[in-house]
Amino acid sequence: MLARTHGLLALVVALMATGAQADRVSFRAPAIPLVTTDPWMQVWMGADQLTDTEAMYWEGDERAMAGFVRIDGDAYRFLGNCQNVSDCPAAMTQTDVVINATATGVHFADPKGRVSLEVVFQTMLFPSRTDLMARPVSYVDLTVTSLAAQSHAVEVYFDMTAQHVVNTVDQQVQWSTFQQSGVQGVSISHAHQQALDEKGDRIGRDWGYLYLGTRVNTSATFRAGGGEEQRRAFYTTGALPSSTDNRQPRAAQDDMPVVGAAWATTATANPASLVLQIAYDDVATVNYYGHVYHGYWTRLFDNIFDVMQQADHDYPAIRALGASTDAAVRAASVEAGGDKYSVMTTLVFRQVLAATQLVWADDRNTTWLFLKEISTNGDMQTMDVIFPSSPMLLYSNASLLALLLEPVLAYANNETNTPYGSPYSPHQLGTFPIADATTDSQEPMPMENTGNMFLMLLATVQRTKSADFFYPQHWDLLTTWAEYLNASLPYPANQLCTDDFTGRLANNTNLAAKGIVALEAYVQLCHLVGAPNCEALAPYPAYFAHIWETQALDTEPTPHYRLAYNMTGTYSLKYNLLWQHILDMEGPFNYSTVASNEFAYYRSVQNQYGTPLDERHTWVMFEWLAWASCFASSKSDFQALFEPTFDAYNASSSRVPMTDLYDSITADASMNGFFARPVVGGVYAKLILP
Repeated sequence: MLARTHGLLALVVALMATGAQADRVSFRAPAIPLVTTDPWMQVWMGADQLTDTEAMYWEGDERAMAGFVRIDGDAYRFLGNCQNVSDCPAAMTQTDVVINATATGVHFADPKGRVSLEVVFQTMLFPSRTDLMARPVSYVDLTVTSLAAQSHAVEVYFDMTAQHVVNTVDQQVQWSTFQQSGVQGVSISHAHQQALDEKGDRIGRDWGYLYLGTRVNTSATFRAGGGEEQRRAFYTTGALPSSTDNRQPRAAQDDMPVVGAAWATTATANPASLVLQIAYDDVATVNYYGHVYHGYWTRLFDNIFDVMQQADHDYPAIRALGASTDAAVRAASVEAGGDKYSVMTTLVFRQVLAATQLVWADDRNTTWLFLKEISTNGDMQTMDVIFPSSPMLLYSNASLLALLLEPVLAYANNETNTPYGSPYSPHQLGTFPIADATTDSQEPMPMENTGNMFLMLLATVQRTKSADFFYPQHWDLLTTWAEYLNASLPYPANQLCTDDFTGRLANNTNLAAKGIVALEAYVQLCHLVGAPNCEALAPYPAYFAHIWETQALDTEPTPHYRLAYNMTGTYSLKYNLLWQHILDMEGPFNYSTVASNEFAYYRSVQNQYGTPLDERHTWVMFEWLAWASCFASSKSDFQALFEPTFDAYNASSSRVPMTDLYDSITADASMNGFFARPVVGGVYAKLILP
């Protein structure tokens, strides 16, 4: 079980020190991850206590879940806040929340001191095990223990509302019970659904089937129907209603239906547990230029019930793998950056992976990974979102990064029904979950996305020791892109970079640094794969870097490098330069000098909650500041620049899954967006430095 500390009301993230001593850092997460399976099945709590408000979707709309417990006939609530219900039970005493990389454990105490309740939300988001990561299943582990010598009669209840299967609550839903393949439970779905009929950002999935279940031959009972009656029956009698709610299909907002489970047990000194599964069969996952792809799990199992049966069988091993994964992330992070850094790497883990879905591309006989940008728009396979996310994938399983890049390369190489005509990398493939973007629909970031591609390709090859996913079939395409970079450097034209909210900028030195390092990455890739004509572009990166170091330099008040070549008295975070270090390249820049100058300047303009992206605003971009902090020459220097981000999330009034754009003075989110995005995986850059 997850470590517990009774009497602690604040949220905490458990940290394991590198030695035998367990350490804990008090931290109030902006939002608590509960169920995080994919871009659609995300349930968070935007409060300190699980009973303060209703659970929510990543964008803040309600996705309610309810939890009640009865102890010797006394009813309490441990999840949800029973809106507009006059006889709702009082909240159980929440003693702490332990957020680990793969699981969240929430601990409750009986106000009368009889029984403790532990609720663990466990995912299967294990990057090293794509067979597990592909399963559309999460667990809710409910464990009760008597705190004294006496035994106590305990009943526990958990449910999820119809909000989880519709886009709008006026849509009709239907439900049924099931018992198949050794599992039992209840399911709910949109009654009139058409798979992949919607695309966009802040929308819900209204196709597929939600299942709540457990193994057969347990004492758990299941029911679906009007939530108010079902919940009241439980907390007043300890059982589900004996009647059946047959008024279906009906609108989700009409006496909101729920799928629920009840469980009766005796609490003793030996913990007793019920493990529920939340499974979702989406029927179809993405449409890639006319090809409908299904979840990779369908390649491994015949149906969702077989997935659930195997998930039930594997649960002890899943908990063990979760514990070892959590411990590994903590230990590596504490050693690299300290306790507060470890809090951040732990908190982002599920946020990154839950933005993705593994599919089986049957027409290509391969597995691909698709990513949703989330909150800034609903773009699919956004290159300048994959790029900041990539350090976490490079740390945990670099092959996943290859699976993200392959669909982009296939489209750009004109292997789909939609031709691509630009001499540089695309920006996106469409709007999730529909890949249908054209050349004309691309957001114009030519140097940004081309540079991103080469940097990630080299990093992937270095770690996987394989270039099969792009060489030789895409090499001519990549060479064309490299020639574009060479012709465009060292002075980028007036164009957008990934920080597009700041607008276009000509002679952007941070963008130029990306292009220069990326051109060197292409040259090194050329040699690694054994391609011909590697020397054609080899002299240029060092030549461009020399121009950059000379013309971007500002000496006042201390040496640093300008926002743009021609803009004296300015600065910007040169986070792109870090990739020379990540890729362990000797050139093209005089890295130690540039990084040292930049780091010292960043410290001199630091605000309470971090160093702004540049002098035009007071905004911090979390992932970029995490990269800039890696310019530090010592762990203590790294902490000095990075740890204000910890303070910001601890203090922010923005109770949403981690925002990556916040104000360095107030700590609040800077825009209505930039939250729940996978880009926060950039914090893992410290862990992939050579």
